[in-house]
Amino acid sequence: MFQNPGRQLKMLAKLLCALGSIGSLLSGIALLIQGIGGMVIGFFVLTFGLSMSWIFSLILYGIGKTIEQTKWIAEDTKRIEKYVCSSILNAFRSQPDTSAQPKSNESE
Repeated sequence: MFQNPGRQLKMLAKLLCALGSIGSLLSGIALLIQGIGGMVIGFFVLTFGLSMSWIFSLILYGIGKTIEQTKWIAEDTKRIEKYVCSSILNAFRSQPDTSAQPKSNESE
């Protein structure tokens, strides 16, 4: 259920956009058919309902996309961190150990 929230939010955004658009269309047309009093309200429901369904689905889709990309960034950062740490360790391991060598007396 919580495995891929970004993908699930994007799918939910598409579903809500479709359902909101269909609901706005049906209710707007039903109000338009009623006559003069319902025409203004029907036109408002059509335009406002369709646009709000689209805008809110864009916002929800954007949040889902942001969650997905954040997950990718975290995975890439971990991979880069492992590479950098292993490179640093390998660089230190390849240097000769100078601490075990005896010190030379330059004063003699």
